[in-house]
Amino acid sequence: MNDILLWITIIVGCLFFLITVLMEYGETTHLKCNIKVFFIGLCFTLTMTPLLYQLIINFPEENKISEWFENNL
Repeated sequence: MNDILLWITIIVGCLFFLITVLMEYGETTHLKCNIKVFFIGLCFTLTMTPLLYQLIINFPEENKISEWFENNL
C-alpha cells in the first residue's frame, strides 16, 4: 500500500472527527446522536487501520499473516 494513501486515510479520519464536533451545535436529536456515534467509530477505524497495517507488515518475524498483507494490500 502506498504511504501517501495511508496518510490520506489518517487525515480523512481526523476530518471525520472534526465533523463530530459540529454535531454538538443545535438541538440534540436521536438522529444526530446516532450519526455522531457512527462518525466516531468511522474516524477511529480510519486513523487506526493504517497504523495496524504498518505494524503487521513490519513485524520482525516472517509469518503467513505479514506475508499475506505485504503481498496482497
